[in-house]
Amino acid sequence: MALENLSGPARAASLEKPERIPGLDALRGLFLVLMTVTHLPTRFSTYSHDAFGFVSAAEGFVFLSAFLVAHIYTPRLRQQGPAPVQKALWRRALFIYGAHLALLYVAFLLASFFSDRPAIYNVLSFFIDEPGRALVAAPLLVYEPPLFDILPLYAVFLALTPLVLEVMVRRGARFVLLPSALLWGLAQLGARAHGHALALAVFGEMPEYVFGAFDLLGWQLLWCLGLFLGVSKGTRASLAGALPRGLLPAAIATCLFFLGLRYAERLWGMSVDAPALLDKWRLAPLRLVNLGAWLIVLAQVGPKFGRALFARALARLGRESLAVFCAHVLLALGVFLLIDDADVGLELWQEFVVVPVGFLLLYGVALHRTAIRKIA
Repeated sequence: MALENLSGPARAASLEKPERIPGLDALRGLFLVLMTVTHLPTRFSTYSHDAFGFVSAAEGFVFLSAFLVAHIYTPRLRQQGPAPVQKALWRRALFIYGAHLALLYVAFLLASFFSDRPAIYNVLSFFIDEPGRALVAAPLLVYEPPLFDILPLYAVFLALTPLVLEVMVRRGARFVLLPSALLWGLAQLGARAHGHALALAVFGEMPEYVFGAFDLLGWQLLWCLGLFLGVSKGTRASLAGALPRGLLPAAIATCLFFLGLRYAERLWGMSVDAPALLDKWRLAPLRLVNLGAWLIVLAQVGPKFGRALFARALARLGRESLAVFCAHVLLALGVFLLIDDADVGLELWQEFVVVPVGFLLLYGVALHRTAIRKIA
């Protein structure tokens, strides 16, 4: 039914935002916590990176973000048409792009004064060595240092989402998922190298690491799958109810298998080296399998997770995810300044101070943002 044909209470009801899902907000908060621990230069990052097997907080965060975007904007697309959705998502993508540039230029300013700090140099070496080229390449998303390659990916995917959602809703998911799977397959074959070659032809010789770690051709499949399930959930009573019951035991077994594989070296001294199957940056095949297994498990336990005692704090972080994410990047940069020797890192006592104080600061950011929203 077109929005123009509605009036009075029916029109108002049609414009109501979908209710927030506390369990998903809490999960997003958990992913932010894991990313923060991973990015802080402490020994705890050894355990937070790929903590649940061969699937990281970044994968969970990207997938969940896509799911929530579809959950929020699919009803609007059906009721209002594509134009308002496109406007809203493009505005959001532009805002995230602006936040990325603001963070990056703060980092550049920091590096200008503290280029002698080893951890700062490790992250921003290209800017420190060639500031002119870095300042040109950064706004074009060609130069994406470590810590600064997630928001560009998010902004690009958001900008493309109006078209993807419209095709899914109007024509069917297969018209998105099949091309998406093809692009993912090209990523596994190394198609990203051609993009690098083009950038080198335009900007001259640049180290490969300046282009950022994430392969967009691989990760776009994860975004499209998140959108697909977000669109599908709008037509089903629950995601868990849409899954065959027999899948849960198999999913749990799969998760346990990958957990064992992840910690095989530490537990049994067995090294696992299969980048073609497990590479994070291209989103290799077995990582998708591992993520899919966890999604099936979370679809069953998610509502219970949302009612857990600690979930309220995580949900607050998740609801203010952009502000908290930006704050965690600034926190990491601040901690980098404390490191005198990159090979030694922080003292143990410093790590036990940095982590809890850091999380108090992030929670303070979330509380502040919530207070501002209530005032507005």
